[in-house]
Amino acid sequence: MKKALFTLILPIFFGCTPILKPVMLDKLNKENTTFDNVVKYLQKNNLKVINEFEPEIEERSTPLGTVTLITLETDWYDTGIFLEDLSSNGFVKYKVRFGEDLPDALPGILAINPKFAYKKNDDMTQKDKAPKEIFDHIDEFTQKMGEYFK
Repeated sequence: MKKALFTLILPIFFGCTPILKPVMLDKLNKENTTFDNVVKYLQKNNLKVINEFEPEIEERSTPLGTVTLITLETDWYDTGIFLEDLSSNGFVKYKVRFGEDLPDALPGILAINPKFAYKKNDDMTQKDKAPKEIFDHIDEFTQKMGEYFK
């Protein structure tokens, strides 16, 4: 009886709204993970890259050599998923960070930092947690992107 009660109560506190965290994909094909390919992939998925012409670029020194990290940010994208409790569609945006010109000893890397928001009185209200439907949408996108760049 205690186990059944615990099983019913646990999802109420922890399973309803997953917290969004960055997803790190590694062991990618670094020859395929280039600036142009990442931009094209995002645009192919109807995501507008808002800093395509002024990306964030960071150089880092590692024991294996210098690494160039590029961060691209997308605009808010309407998922088409209506959230009844918020009376709005869910919107997502991503910051995608990847390495370019990596030393031979390093595999390709790609980090995806998702954000969730909904419209409230024509303003975007951003949340750290996302409803399950939006979380599943984000998870599917990150998995597809990881498969594409393998």
